[in-house]
Formats: sequence, structure tokens, C-alpha cells
Amino acid sequence: MTGLEKIIEDIEKVSKEEVSAILKKAEGEAAEIKNAADKEIKSETAAAEKELEKRLADQASRAEFAAQLKQKQMLLAEKQEIITGVLTKALEKVNTLPDGEYFDTILKMIKGIAHGEKGEICFSAKDLKRIPADFAGKLKAALPAGGELTVSDKAADIKSGFILKYGDIEENGSFENILEARKNELQDKVRELLF
Repeated sequence: MTGLEKIIEDIEKVSKEEVSAILKKAEGEAAEIKNAADKEIKSETAAAEKELEKRLADQASRAEFAAQLKQKQMLLAEKQEIITGVLTKALEKVNTLPDGEYFDTILKMIKGIAHGEKGEICFSAKDLKRIPADFAGKLKAALPAGGELTVSDKAADIKSGFILKYGDIEENGSFENILEARKNELQDKVRELLF
């Protein structure tokens, strides 16, 4: 082996040792980087899973709340429909009372709202045709002192009940108007009875 060959051999040996040391160092650094990356991935994965679980829980909670709200709205709508049905049937029942009972009901209502002055009472075309013969006498007896009501021969634009006129003042005693005016109060009473 010549001197040149020995130098080359020494250079190759040193080079191999340096390359081996560099590779070993690089492998160690790569392993550290990989370990750090694995830890970071695990940490981020755990955080993402927690965030996903939280979001899913929030969505489930919102969905449950929405379902409960929808159920309550449907139940309320059903109750309202039942109450409206009860009030409609009550109105139908009043409207189909026999003539005597129907006008006795009107007389009871007039006692509570009639004025002690001259006025006029108006009925629907249907009711004008079925006024009992003794109604005028009963009406006079139901009025407060000084009160006088004459039955108008002109039909009022109502389905049932009456309208009292005192000059320019009108009091709508139609059953539909009374039902509408007292609807909330009547709905509360029906709700108490039914539910």
C-alpha cells in the first residue's frame, strides 16, 4: 500500500466515521422530532376530540330543546283548538236555544247593561221574526227606572244577540261580539275546566 493509498484510506475511514456520526446524530434528532410530533398530534387529537364532544353535546342539547319547544307548541295549538271548539259550541248552543229561552237570556243581559233613558234595541233579521209575543212586557220589566227601549223594525247586521242604541251611542250585545271581547277570560275558564 502506498502512501497515497494510505492517505485515501484514512480519509475514507475518517469520512465514514464522520458520516456515521452525522447519520447517528440525524437519526437521534429525527427520533426526537418524531416523538415531539407524536406528542403534539396526541395532544391536538385529544383537544379536537374534546371540542367535538362539546359541540356534539351542545348540538344534542339544542336539538332536545328544539324538540321540547316544538312539542309544547303543538300541545298549546291543540289546546287552543279544543278551547276554540268549546267556545264555538257554546255560541252554537245559545243560537239554537228555543225562542223563549233565547229571549230570556237576552233579557238577563239587558238588565246588566241597559241605561235609565230612552233607546232602541235592534235584532238580527232572523231574531226579529221570532220575538215572543210577551217580550215587550218582559223587556219593560227588565229595564232600570227611567229606561225605555223600543224594538227596532230594522234588522241589525249581526247573527245573534242585540244592539242597544241610545242616540249616537251603540252597545253591541251580539253574542259574537261578547265572545270576542271576553275571549281571553273565557279561554282561561275553559282551560281551567279542561286542563
